[in-house]
Amino acid sequence: MKTSTSKMSLLLVIGMLLVTFSGFATNITVGTKGGNGGVEVSGTWSAGSTVTVYDHMIIPAGQSLTIQEGVNVQIADTTLKIEMIVLGNLYCKGTAANPINITVQPNLVPSTVSTTRPFPGLWGSIICDATCEELLMLHTNIKYYGAATTNNSPSVMLHLYKNLSGQTEPYMNFRNNVNGKLVIEYCTFSNGMDDGIYIEGGNVIYAYNTLYQNGLSGGDATNLKAGTVADLGYNMYYSPNTNAFKLSNSGSRSPQCNVVVYNNTIVNAGWRRPTVKGGSIWYEAGVVAKTYNTLFVNDRFGIKCDGTQDPACDADYNFYYGYGQNCVNNFNAPTKGLFPNGAHDIYGSTAGSNDPLFVNYALSTDTMNSKLDPAWDFHLRAGSPTIGAGTTNITRHFGTSGSGITIAGVEYLSPEPSTTIGAFGIETNAGLISTQESRFEVYPNPVIEHLNIKLNSNSKATRVQVYSLLGSRVFDEAVPEGLETISLPVANLSNGIYYVSVKEGADYSVRRFIKE
Repeated sequence: MKTSTSKMSLLLVIGMLLVTFSGFATNITVGTKGGNGGVEVSGTWSAGSTVTVYDHMIIPAGQSLTIQEGVNVQIADTTLKIEMIVLGNLYCKGTAANPINITVQPNLVPSTVSTTRPFPGLWGSIICDATCEELLMLHTNIKYYGAATTNNSPSVMLHLYKNLSGQTEPYMNFRNNVNGKLVIEYCTFSNGMDDGIYIEGGNVIYAYNTLYQNGLSGGDATNLKAGTVADLGYNMYYSPNTNAFKLSNSGSRSPQCNVVVYNNTIVNAGWRRPTVKGGSIWYEAGVVAKTYNTLFVNDRFGIKCDGTQDPACDADYNFYYGYGQNCVNNFNAPTKGLFPNGAHDIYGSTAGSNDPLFVNYALSTDTMNSKLDPAWDFHLRAGSPTIGAGTTNITRHFGTSGSGITIAGVEYLSPEPSTTIGAFGIETNAGLISTQESRFEVYPNPVIEHLNIKLNSNSKATRVQVYSLLGSRVFDEAVPEGLETISLPVANLSNGIYYVSVKEGADYSVRRFIKE
């Protein structure tokens, strides 16, 4: 598609500089200090590059920007409320070992972020027009988004998003292209002012993502509107201000919003916005939404609805836990506006019943807390009542070969459902099982830059591997014979929990470490 004449004219008024990128890892500067109305960007930001951004970024229609693994995008001006406007296509290709980071320069982050002001709104967001046909985001971390628009914001001048000044922004708005393709996997979004992602049409796979510290006084973590067909699975939501999922058919687009939600974990949702809509998942305005295998822990409500949802909506095989009695009461009928519990749902009537048995999380944690501790582990211990309580009889939109979402020539499929309810599964070792007592030590732990693995003197280790909490392998190397200490560079890993697996013959031993 081409940019409409009116928008092309506006781009000329803005007076942007065109910059095309390619080549090897380097330091890249976008714009000049103080800004100059915007910079057109396209081409490739090569792996490992640092991109310093002083001005709004606009990907022209018919062109694309590819951001390769390990790129660090640093917003260098927090007064402009910088936006990335996507009129063409955007491909963020991070990896577990080398994620992409989109944030602000460290010296511009106020110290109050860790205390009283975790939602600072230091830059705008990624805003797409209908001319954006494909958007891929893998292993990408985005922080401090959600600044309020002004009359000089490109999104306002180009009549995008809500087309008003004073609107706090999500980290992404995928807008009004019902044939558009959007795949977001293994990403982390935090410290946002309002909604997380706001999708107005398109074919969507949204899986294995984590969102926390989102929404100052409002905001839904995932907000879907008419024209959207989506599979949403294996996502972790910690303390979204209003809902983890707001699913709505509002808007004058076809097809009808049709969403399959499965194997998600939602903790502490809705307490920071005590209104009718604040809770966990919200169905409204003629949406077709189906929720299965989802773990609700200490959320303000169960699934709620406005009464106008499509009769085809469903919810079953979900698991509810409340530490406090008021929370438990809100999971149960006759709570006003509650979507009916499914025949296979698990929910109790007394506080503390049905402990899901998280590996490391205090269920008594204040429900108003929005900060996600990287040491927490939401995997499930053996004996959890969530194990085997789900269903695999779930029809996904994009779950089989040939029916997936193809972006840049690669077909993406939504992940298979699991009978273990929630996003993380049972194994505390990222899907690994120790077959022997650990014969090595790891230090320092927690670690920042280099992790040392000290093998026993009689070790016959042949291979060392590192896995993320969700089971992605981020390191895999053979161990030279006779080597006793291995030093692994981990500075580029995202903060969180990882597992080291050492192979000796047919046996494996596993240890956990924390990357800070």
